[in-house]
Amino acid sequence: MRDGLDLSPADYSALLADLASNPGIAEDEYSSGGVVEELEAKFAGLMGKQAAVYLPTGTLANHLAVSGHCAGAARRVLAPAESHLVNDAGDGATALSGISLAPLGAGSPSFKLEAVQAEVRRCAAGKVQRGIGAISME
Repeated sequence: MRDGLDLSPADYSALLADLASNPGIAEDEYSSGGVVEELEAKFAGLMGKQAAVYLPTGTLANHLAVSGHCAGAARRVLAPAESHLVNDAGDGATALSGISLAPLGAGSPSFKLEAVQAEVRRCAAGKVQRGIGAISME
């Protein structure tokens, strides 16, 4: 399974060509204006928020969400061992944002409070303090 439509390259190209020929779709420039801005405004209104941002995949959304909470020395994220953040993004969080992932609850879709408490103690007890910036749950 993957993000996006399960189309062959030829089918995807045909879909894009059809969409591009639709005069009702306004062009955007790097997500400014056009249909992307319309989509963001629509979802912001539906959610009662001032703004929304469109991201092409949930994996990217997860990464941006946790990286926004990690600042300074608090660069560690506790995440389910079976989560997209741990399993589907490779080392993206570390390579792109300097985030260290601590997978919890191996073999389960979630983790227990005791696992979080144990990781908090472990991070505080080391010679080098490692702050926890976020706890991610899917």
